[in-house]
Amino acid sequence: MNRLFFLACAAVIISCNSNKTKESTENKETSSAITETTTTTAPPAEEEIAKVSFKVNDSLARTAKGSHANNRDEQIGIYTETTNYLSLGLMGDVPGRPHRGWLNFSIIGFKFEPGAYVITKDNNASFTRYETENAGGAVGYEASSLDVFKGTEMSLNITKIVPDPDSFNGRDWLASGTFSAKMLIKEGNPYKRTSNEGVNITEGTFENVRIAGGPKAN
Repeated sequence: MNRLFFLACAAVIISCNSNKTKESTENKETSSAITETTTTTAPPAEEEIAKVSFKVNDSLARTAKGSHANNRDEQIGIYTETTNYLSLGLMGDVPGRPHRGWLNFSIIGFKFEPGAYVITKDNNASFTRYETENAGGAVGYEASSLDVFKGTEMSLNITKIVPDPDSFNGRDWLASGTFSAKMLIKEGNPYKRTSNEGVNITEGTFENVRIAGGPKAN
């Protein structure tokens, strides 16, 4: 009788110890999984192929994509073949701004070869600055041949342009060059100026900016 009682007690103790060991192992595995999940670093941000640099009123602009979803636009040019029109959009503004600005060069008669472009009745440049992280409070500046923008200047020099080897449809190109602009603020009345507020874009350079929609390379 005593032997049976002893064996029964031993079985209970072994079972309890086994459960404790199992629980301890499970807890360690769970703790390890939590620690691993917690300490795993986020994957690095996608590296931008395009390199853009310029100054806004003598302050170096921040041109890399921001963390906010509405501040991750690509440095890119869009070409319209039927009109030989290029819209080259370069993103950046001084670091104190909550959102990168949008600098745009509009060129009619663009050619996929090295060349220089300045203000004409068809060519102009604009720069939009934003006051909020969501691209709110936009204020625009322009350099064009319109009388209300008299005294403004722009220069866009394409020093290198080659087919993009990674193009999906064979119609993407990679452009490099330099740029600058002297702009005045856009006002409500397009024919009368009341403010001489402006911005100067200087020391502008860009490398490997994608131009989409170009002719297929031979």
